[in-house]
Amino acid sequence: MSTEQTPETLTELLVSLMPGGDDRRMWRDGMANVLEQVAATDDLTLLRAAKGADEFEVGFMEFVSNFPGVEIVPAPERGFYGFTLGLVKLDRNLRGEVLRAYAAELRKS
Repeated sequence: MSTEQTPETLTELLVSLMPGGDDRRMWRDGMANVLEQVAATDDLTLLRAAKGADEFEVGFMEFVSNFPGVEIVPAPERGFYGFTLGLVKLDRNLRGEVLRAYAAELRKS
């Protein structure tokens, strides 16, 4: 018995692990949780996380580009960090209120 996986069987395995259907409620609740976490996070932690997200995205795009026939769009420079930098320039209390209100609206829909 071979333990080697072909790309086709690996793809089938990954797809079989994904939940089926179009559960928009799950995605809204997940996004609401993320917004509440961002609302509760201090500015420096947000900026560090955004920098890490940018580094991960660049590395992931480099990894994916090694697959034959896969064309990728390069990750934008300072994408997450640039967005987060704009976010932390807002008043922290106001930012928290807005993000928590948005999360509450997502959970209502």
